[in-house]
Amino acid sequence: MKQWFVITGGPSTGKTTLLAELTKHGLTTVPEAARLVIDEGLAAGHTLEQLRADEEAFQNKVFDRKIKIEQKLSEAANDIVVFLDRGLHDTIAYCKAYNYRINEAIENACKAHSYQKVFLLNQLDMFEEDYARTESADFVAKLHDLLRDAYESSGLEVIEVPVMPPKERADFVLQHIA
Repeated sequence: MKQWFVITGGPSTGKTTLLAELTKHGLTTVPEAARLVIDEGLAAGHTLEQLRADEEAFQNKVFDRKIKIEQKLSEAANDIVVFLDRGLHDTIAYCKAYNYRINEAIENACKAHSYQKVFLLNQLDMFEEDYARTESADFVAKLHDLLRDAYESSGLEVIEVPVMPPKERADFVLQHIA
């Protein structure tokens, strides 16, 4: 049985930091597909504005990358614990946040994919911008509820992770997978 767990939340909620803590415990973590797409585009000479000029196309490209990542994971051993930085259902939340149509491929893939649990990180006290973030703090608050709804409507267990130091967040997550 797959032991896949999703770490999700809005931008600047500490997902990457939490995943780094989980890696220190020797666990397998998977980076965020959107950041991989952005980093590849920037390396190819595109600007962030060019990459996200058509946000709907960008979201579809990120979704396709998530599918490829999860297909590769499925080909690997199924007995290892894996933490993913965002799952497929995040695409549904983002599409709803931007008022985009959720196409049939996204709906079907989300119905077919399941995770053991989903950890939804609460917003940190500060919102840090970086080279890849284009969202506002208001968008993050809206996205939080949409993320919960996207996973819960598929029957997945969502556990809200409170704001606390990174090591304590990692311990909180690990207590909930035992």
